[in-house]
Amino acid sequence: MNNFASNLIDALGGTVVVSRKTHAPVSTVHSWRERGLTASRLAHLKLVAEKDRVAIDWATGSRTEAAVVHCPTCEARAEHPSVRSCTAPDCPMRAREAA
Repeated sequence: MNNFASNLIDALGGTVVVSRKTHAPVSTVHSWRERGLTASRLAHLKLVAEKDRVAIDWATGSRTEAAVVHCPTCEARAEHPSVRSCTAPDCPMRAREAA
């Protein structure tokens, strides 16, 4: 088993969630746990983590709870990766979420 890949898949929500987000079969995502990730697949999972605002320790593949996450729209900061919306009052992303 590849610990980095397994940690990363768990941090992103598990095999089924990663399968849905990457449009890859569950069996393929499971094989990443066993065999590891190619460079292109790792780049794809980095984009998934960024889109979902999940803070990852890229040395271990684990989720980091105390990391500062930036809003890609307005550069506002969220102090916890589970914060899903921007806290800046003038953020256009926040306005879309409130609608």
